[in-house]
Amino acid sequence: MRLLPVACAAAVAVAHVHEESLRAFRASARAPAAFEEVRCRIGSDDPGGARGDVTFVLRADWAPLACAAFRERVAAGFYDGLRFFRVVPNFIAQVGFHPSWNGTRWPKVGRDERREDARNRRGTAAFAGSSKTQIFVNLADNKHLDREGGVFAEVTPMDVFDAIYTGYKEGTGQIKAYNRGVDALMREFPRMSHIERCRLVR
Repeated sequence: MRLLPVACAAAVAVAHVHEESLRAFRASARAPAAFEEVRCRIGSDDPGGARGDVTFVLRADWAPLACAAFRERVAAGFYDGLRFFRVVPNFIAQVGFHPSWNGTRWPKVGRDERREDARNRRGTAAFAGSSKTQIFVNLADNKHLDREGGVFAEVTPMDVFDAIYTGYKEGTGQIKAYNRGVDALMREFPRMSHIERCRLVR
């Protein structure tokens, strides 16, 4: 489909703004130390749901920008209280959607960093596509996602994620409920797991 000149100009302008934002982030982001760790406490309102502490070992040798981005969002408390809105058995558990968050603050990361040794293996974490905030944990080896880039951490222990509720799957209904507020989300999806808090530990 041929784009009209006005649409082309708008697309170029958006791309330019993103590139400027990413360039500024590259310049300001502190290079992460090797193997810094972020510890997150996973909780659930479901008595049988996933609970426990998990550690994200940041791999700056794989994706320094994604590591710096994740650390910055953790420091801002962004992930605290957010729900795993998309959990697909033998695939991924995804978190980071926030209906009231203004996305202009942070640049997108992910696609700009691809390394042959940074694979979407079970027990790794990556930014979702070129998202600014959404990350996922690989519940299985997902080689077909490697082309997306953005793998930035190893996650341990995985038994917490093995216990996460997978019945809601893809997440379209969850996002619609999320947009109506947390009360609506929990009324319609009461077994959804969430991050209680994340903290940089070293």
